[in-house]
Amino acid sequence: MLFGLAISNVAFAATAAYYFRSYDPREVNLVLGIIYGIAAQYGLGLMYFHLDRWVNKRQAPVGALVVSSITVCWLIGSNFFRFPPQYYWLGAVGVWLTALPLSAFLLGTFSKKKSSKTFLNLAFMLGSVGSLILVVGFYWLTYVGSPEEATLPTTPPKKGTQLTLADPTLNGTFGVKTFSYGSGDSKRRKQFAKEAKFVTPTVDGSRIIPAWKGDKHKGREKYWGFGPKKLPVNGLVWMPEGAGPFPIVLTVHGNHSMLEYSDPGYAYLGEWMASNGIIMVSVDENFLNGSPDGDFGGKEMPARGWLLLKHLQQWQQWNKDKTHELFGKVDLDRIALIGHSRGGEAVSIAAAFNELPAFPDNALEAFDFHFGIKGVIALAQTDYRYERRMELKGVNFLALQGSLDSDEDSFYGLRQYRRAELTNSTFKAGVLIHGANHGQFNTIWGANDAGPPYSYLLNKTPLVDGEIQRKTAKVMIGAFLRAALFDQADYRAVFRNRWSAGKWLPKNNISVVYQDNQIAMLEDFESDIDIESFGNGKAEADSFKVFREELMQYKGKLFQENNALLLGWQLDSASGSTATYKVSFPNGLGEAFNPSRFVFDLSHGDKDLLDSITGELFPDFRIVFKDSAGVVLEKQLADYHVLAPRAESHYFKSDKMTKDRFNVFWEPHFEYVEIDVSDAELNWPGLTEISFEFGKPSKGIVYLDNIGFRK
Repeated sequence: MLFGLAISNVAFAATAAYYFRSYDPREVNLVLGIIYGIAAQYGLGLMYFHLDRWVNKRQAPVGALVVSSITVCWLIGSNFFRFPPQYYWLGAVGVWLTALPLSAFLLGTFSKKKSSKTFLNLAFMLGSVGSLILVVGFYWLTYVGSPEEATLPTTPPKKGTQLTLADPTLNGTFGVKTFSYGSGDSKRRKQFAKEAKFVTPTVDGSRIIPAWKGDKHKGREKYWGFGPKKLPVNGLVWMPEGAGPFPIVLTVHGNHSMLEYSDPGYAYLGEWMASNGIIMVSVDENFLNGSPDGDFGGKEMPARGWLLLKHLQQWQQWNKDKTHELFGKVDLDRIALIGHSRGGEAVSIAAAFNELPAFPDNALEAFDFHFGIKGVIALAQTDYRYERRMELKGVNFLALQGSLDSDEDSFYGLRQYRRAELTNSTFKAGVLIHGANHGQFNTIWGANDAGPPYSYLLNKTPLVDGEIQRKTAKVMIGAFLRAALFDQADYRAVFRNRWSAGKWLPKNNISVVYQDNQIAMLEDFESDIDIESFGNGKAEADSFKVFREELMQYKGKLFQENNALLLGWQLDSASGSTATYKVSFPNGLGEAFNPSRFVFDLSHGDKDLLDSITGELFPDFRIVFKDSAGVVLEKQLADYHVLAPRAESHYFKSDKMTKDRFNVFWEPHFEYVEIDVSDAELNWPGLTEISFEFGKPSKGIVYLDNIGFRK
């Protein structure tokens, strides 16, 4: 029994070492794990044996072996295995029990003292129990999970529209050539060494990333062959064939193991963009990623953004050099930046740094960039890894997020969306892709949002296929780039009405918020905490069960940096009664314009705030406008918009794990709604009343925000 226990612990150590991050190959780690397990088991057993003999004046090798085995198992679990304790120890018991028959067999074979029949029967019975635990556990860890219950509506609203524009995801007519540029002496990447078409000078980032110092990063420097004073400017390029000049898009990855290179994972974007007349560069920043010695904890974020601007400086030099092959090829007044994860935060940092005279954390590092950055796209971005708030101005902004992202588990890109200030003709949008995860935006990262063995706990059944996720992203990115870089404003309709792009999407799996400078905002619920205030009008509510303004939160209780109005109603369906939120304008709107659309953001509320609600609630309501002459216009939400179901996120195979981490399975996600009022005969400047009337269905709960008119 005890021999099997010791062997089991050695197996634990070997498994943990195999998955442990280090600079060595996994096979080497496996051998080192076996050596560690044997040494720890023998060393601790010997220590406990002599300690017991010294303290208790007795020799107890059995007790010493048991105590040392439990200690070794605890050390492995707490320091290396990174598994929830309840599952780890259940597995340990299963392995120990399964080892009992082996112990009995070895004892009977090599020991002079034969085991009793009772002992053998007990050993094999407990071994069977252990085997059952292991078989069930293995099945649970290897099956992919359980599906989500909610399904998206497939029938568009009565007055939904389909676009007649060209599908932005199709490959264009340009031939594509690929090449790489880099330092020319990369130890790890031949693309940036002898295969680099153009050799680029390194840049000194020591002021930008002062955290790169000390013994902790010696392994990083040994692996790459450089430190912060000689950061390389490396990129993979997809370029259209032709005279140009072409707009340019820099795409940058986020944090991942630096040993698994992330930049090739966006090749699907590069080939497609280049065929449509856009230069795309996938920027190598793997040397800033997590190493076996740890990562920078976000202190590298300024460097991630700054390096993008250094790449643009390099392209600017090539573009101006009449002797260079790339002379005149780039339109540096039409630039977009795409970032994923920490890269999604980095692109906003780069756009902000682009307008600054110096590095805000060390003004001795002067800046002089001022490139024509027209658009920023963030895929599943982080927020606040860099402690400064990036407030974008005059830049079009798009954030994409997966509802089943178990890495960046909330839509943090919406905070950056709200901090993007609209000027002139800019616009901004936030798109939630139902069923998408964190990693599948990058073909290298894939379906696992965590490394093994933790990845075995993830619930991957509800995930959309990686190709579907990337196709959906291409629809959004393609429409955004056509609008931002090519001034094809009609493509903004993709974000204004999620049904409009239905024929391009592999499935109608998005929820979208949107704003541009054509919206005259009546109320965004940010200016005060007076529930009755509403722009230059006054609000009142009748017959609601829930009525308040709320500071919105994410699942993890972090704030969304947004306030909204929460309305919940639970009426007697037989009486035909209604709950009404009414805004009165005693002096009219006071603006001489005829709006084309009435707009607002809408989200599900928490149905647990109502009594005895089961199943999904799909809200519908009537909007009534009245002017000073008594002319009335009525509009029904369902004619123009169908709200997607609540996006519940069951990240783990065990709902208890999700509940323990977040306490809830969902968070509010707004959708932008447009109601056509262009056919109204109202005197809009003399508008005196807007009412939201809830009655059919007789119960529901919603958030309202950003109420206004399109000019």
